[in-house]
Formats: sequence, structure tokens, C-alpha cells
Amino acid sequence: MEHQVQQILNRYQEEQGAEVSVCSNVILSEAASAGSTHELDVVFSINGKFFWVEAKSSSRSIDYGKYASLCEKLKVTSDRLLLVNSDLSVEECEGVSYFWNYRVANCATITQELESMIAKQIEITAALSTD
Repeated sequence: MEHQVQQILNRYQEEQGAEVSVCSNVILSEAASAGSTHELDVVFSINGKFFWVEAKSSSRSIDYGKYASLCEKLKVTSDRLLLVNSDLSVEECEGVSYFWNYRVANCATITQELESMIAKQIEITAALSTD
């Protein structure tokens, strides 16, 4: 998954001169509450816009609400989170995405969803800068 993210970032860097960075397995800890840590699978930025990709291998025990609340804690809009779950069908991905308001992909749709997520944010930024 990190490889797919890096390929897309490389293209934005080469074609648009975008400033990009990527980190994997980022550990977040809340100092006030010991034991309250979260690991973010892949985080990246393009021109200062923060994105987060989380991978899950089973749909059986996923706490989808946890990711929505982490978005709030991190002050990341839900349209910059992509949850990847290899167990879900395309229809199930769309259902989870509709209910929780963040992007959900499976192995077949991850690249398409990453591309779409990034392109939408860059489009929004470009529109705001011309207003």
C-alpha cells in the first residue's frame, strides 16, 4: 500500500512540482491518557495537505466509528481518509463509505480511490486560490 501511495506522490512531484512526503506506521499517543495510542498505517502530504490511509485485512472486527472519531481528534476531514479492506466487495465499500463519510476501498479499487481523493483536494485548493 505504501508503494502505491509513493508512486502517485512521485507522479505529482514530477508533473506538478508538488511538495510531497510519506510516512508509514506512525504512532500517536495521548499523553494525558496512558495506553491510548493509535497507529496510522500510511500518512502523506501533498503541498501541505494531510492524508491518511488505513489498511484492514478483515471486515469482521472493524470499529468503523473509531476512524471517524480519529479524524475529529486529528482535525482531518473525513474526505482525506481512505480505509482499505481486502474483504469488502465494491458494493460493501460504497455502503461503508456512505454511512461513515470517508473513503473505503478494496484491493481492486485502492489506486482509483487514492487518485480520486488526492485529485479532489488539489482541485479544491486550486479553486480556493483563484477566488
